[in-house]
Amino acid sequence: MEGAALLRSSLACSNRLFFSFRPAFYPMPSISRTPITPHHCPTHFAKRFSSLSPRAIATPFTHSPSEFSGVSDEVAEQLGFEKVSEEFIGECKSKALLFRHKKTGAQVISVSNDDENKVFGIVFRTPPNDSTGIPHILEHSVLCGSRKYPLKEPFVELLKGSLHTFLNAFTYPDRTCYPVASTNSKDFYNLVDVYLDAVFFPKCVEDFQTFQQEGWHYELNNPSEEISYKGVVFNEMKGVYSQPDNILGRLAQQANNTYGVDSGGDPKVIPKLTYEEFKEFHRKYYHPSNARIWFYGDDDPTERLRILSEYLDMFDASSAPNESRVQTQKLFSEPVRISEKYPAGEGKHTGSFPRGLSLMLRSMGKWIYDMDPFQPLKYEKPLLALKARLEKEGSKAVFSPLIEKFILNNPHRVVVEMQPDPEKASRDEAAEKEILEKVKAGMTEEDLAELARATQELRLKQETPDPPEALRSVPSLSLHDIPKEPITVPTEVGNINGVKVLQHDLFTNDVLYTEVVFNMKSLKQELLPLVPLFCQSLLEMGTKDLSFVQLNQLIGRKTGGISVYPLTSSVRGKEDPCSHIIVRGKAMAGRADDLFHLINCILQEVQFTDQQRFKQFVSQSKARMENRLRGSGHGIAAARMDAKLNVAGWISEQMGGFSYLEFLQSLEEKNLANSEKFVGKFLDLLPNNSPLATTSWNARLPSANEAIVIPTQVNYVGKAANIYDTGYQLNGSAYVIHKYISNTWLWDRVRVSGGAYGGFCDFDSHSGVFSFLSYRDPNLLKTLDIYDGTGEFLRQLELDDETLTKAIIGTIGEVDSYQLPDAKGYSSLMRHLLGVSDEDNERKGKLERRDTVNQENC
Repeated sequence: MEGAALLRSSLACSNRLFFSFRPAFYPMPSISRTPITPHHCPTHFAKRFSSLSPRAIATPFTHSPSEFSGVSDEVAEQLGFEKVSEEFIGECKSKALLFRHKKTGAQVISVSNDDENKVFGIVFRTPPNDSTGIPHILEHSVLCGSRKYPLKEPFVELLKGSLHTFLNAFTYPDRTCYPVASTNSKDFYNLVDVYLDAVFFPKCVEDFQTFQQEGWHYELNNPSEEISYKGVVFNEMKGVYSQPDNILGRLAQQANNTYGVDSGGDPKVIPKLTYEEFKEFHRKYYHPSNARIWFYGDDDPTERLRILSEYLDMFDASSAPNESRVQTQKLFSEPVRISEKYPAGEGKHTGSFPRGLSLMLRSMGKWIYDMDPFQPLKYEKPLLALKARLEKEGSKAVFSPLIEKFILNNPHRVVVEMQPDPEKASRDEAAEKEILEKVKAGMTEEDLAELARATQELRLKQETPDPPEALRSVPSLSLHDIPKEPITVPTEVGNINGVKVLQHDLFTNDVLYTEVVFNMKSLKQELLPLVPLFCQSLLEMGTKDLSFVQLNQLIGRKTGGISVYPLTSSVRGKEDPCSHIIVRGKAMAGRADDLFHLINCILQEVQFTDQQRFKQFVSQSKARMENRLRGSGHGIAAARMDAKLNVAGWISEQMGGFSYLEFLQSLEEKNLANSEKFVGKFLDLLPNNSPLATTSWNARLPSANEAIVIPTQVNYVGKAANIYDTGYQLNGSAYVIHKYISNTWLWDRVRVSGGAYGGFCDFDSHSGVFSFLSYRDPNLLKTLDIYDGTGEFLRQLELDDETLTKAIIGTIGEVDSYQLPDAKGYSSLMRHLLGVSDEDNERKGKLERRDTVNQENC
């Protein structure tokens, strides 16, 4: 089996790059010899690997606090703010200021540094009193139009034509967060303004139909038909409550305060929420006095306060901070035990952030409870103190009392026993049907006619496009605001000891990243389902000198982590797929030798002798796959369709799709006494001192429609085809079209009108597979009809230059998305493995930009 080792490292000071190193293809030696995972997503060495350790030159960060611009007290006062505190946070090399808006009491943290990926977030404390899901429904609804942006979904318009690096919102048990991020300053402030107007002045508090669409409503197409529940959040939470892990997590929260109810909403309780309660919740909690606002990045901190003052000055102080304060939970005097059933199928018993957003969420863990928001960001001194204490007293003396107090002898605990029940899903469905039958029985003919009329009225509104003047209200970028050239990653292809090496000259703050890549083409196809178990065994079986616990403790102490996983992809223009096993790791530059030594140990000293441990891997993998089937069925459907259309898809499905689940089920049901034989066959095909002959994998699943029945309350609907087989030649249009379809036709019909939590399409440029998928969908045949109607939608589509330009700009933002250094290096590696040259990547980017320019000149 041919192999390749790939290594990258960038070790630099703040302004100048001193060193960068990244390996690539190596023929690998014999493996048997010594030395080598919120509500809302891959040698031949005569010496040890350590001989490749680079010489690191690390220069400490040179910025001083004064180098980051701040806001003078006088300017802050003029804008209506008072400075509460100011600190330089060395851990994130940032100047952080805490302001208070004098009129309303709104709190603002302004973090200044040299990070171009700017982040804004506004967070409200929103503790619910019941499980109607009011914070969650409100989180969806405020993004459906506002005072300045009076269209149905400004959020979707931003998705279409922005260069955002993050755009979302999340509901916590006690707070609701609205974060955005972008590297483009104009785009960033556009996003900030849309979000501020959305949370403070949303249309949803005046528009009952938005509440119906995002929350819940009765749906009746004809008075002679049955009434049903519809609503985006309602169906989202039906999917959540179909997963045993989520049910267990909910039951474990046995509290008498806000944590004892579900802020996301229980589908049995959501229909009890009234529109008046919904509006009152917004009035009460979505107020500047109850807000915590975060800015981060290299933009002007004075401009941040100026933008905020325009909104905050419109309000007076309110009592919201007192009303939203979370009450403490009284501790249990004795443990609580709960037994609950969950829906199960017959015989089948068994969820990247910008750096600034990660810091915001970390800070919010204290800030939301009126504690020091900077404390979670300053970890170096507490960590040094803990290390010193461990060295002095020993780990047992430090941790044993804590384990005894908070775990072993703590009466404030909950034990949850989950029991599979094949009949629960049908009972729940029957109970819901009975409730709806009673609702209908209590209605007059006039009531039913009115409900049918209201259903049609809502659907008409959902499917009617916004007027052009409303669409123009959403700020967008011009052609001059987008980069003229696509983003490229500096890559040097070299050779070390006869092995190809990729080197990337990138600043990584003294962190070394590495990938070791093995070609899997010598593996017989009947052994493919064993690959994930083999990868897990490498890290969790232990070596000849270390138990798996000792090995993982050592990895944790010496490195930033090591992972092993298979990677398979089609290669454009070729029938044979790209298929590899990748060993990925990272460590500080001073630990590079340790990193490579541990990789050596994992690859060449692993002991495949613990049969009981292997049984655990099988059971764990089976449980994970069953949970994925319920919670991420769209992924299972996509993999299944790919397996029918190309060899790479078939391989991936054997190692991570429904076929893999079937393999695990059959393996668990057998007596695993022969499990060593399976692993032995696998190991026999690993290389000695020379590469083995490659094996042909010419297999696909039968090209037939399928329905996989699982115990869940919602559907995941997919349909796919290979457009290369129809004669399509790749150009920039496919990227723009698939994004546009997702954000218009499918969003409006599958999500907004159909009530699914998500509906989108995807295009794999390597294989040519174009896929339609829905997520937590109450419909099935109706969704397939929508997919089939896409062609007619495109044929009748008339786009003006402004709309098309927006679509292309949004696509460029996705193709040339912001990446941290490790992601840049990894993306470059993937392009290398898939035979995509920098010229190909640049040609694609220029094509999209050319299309944009052509539209401008029309």
